[in-house]
Amino acid sequence: MKTSILLLIILLACFGPSTVLARTWYVEQDGTGDWVSIQAAFEASASGDTILIGPGVYSNTHDDPYSRPVVAYLGDHKDLVIQGASREEVTIGPSVFTDQCTGLYLSTGSTRLSNLTFRNCFGAIKGSGDFTVELAPVS
Repeated sequence: MKTSILLLIILLACFGPSTVLARTWYVEQDGTGDWVSIQAAFEASASGDTILIGPGVYSNTHDDPYSRPVVAYLGDHKDLVIQGASREEVTIGPSVFTDQCTGLYLSTGSTRLSNLTFRNCFGAIKGSGDFTVELAPVS
């Protein structure tokens, strides 16, 4: 028993609590996932989490803290992986072009994006503060 507890303590020390407790959130417009909107998943996520976005057009916008329309706003420092089902199946942006809209707005943190298509926004990805976006290569 003491050996098991010691091993757990060593694992937590090596990988840290954020790695061990990282969670995967599912965004599905049909309600079968954890959330139906990308914004709700952003708000529930913690650093180290992965957000998997199911097929659909994510076009509902709301205002970011600066009263600009955005599909999803990540305001906290979080390091996330955001992955769509496929580039052909996941589209982010409104149905008509607007020069004020942003697809994803990131504020600090490190975010890895893959399998997403952006449309009809002046800025697909915008941000402020110290943030990094890594676009995964298309396979």
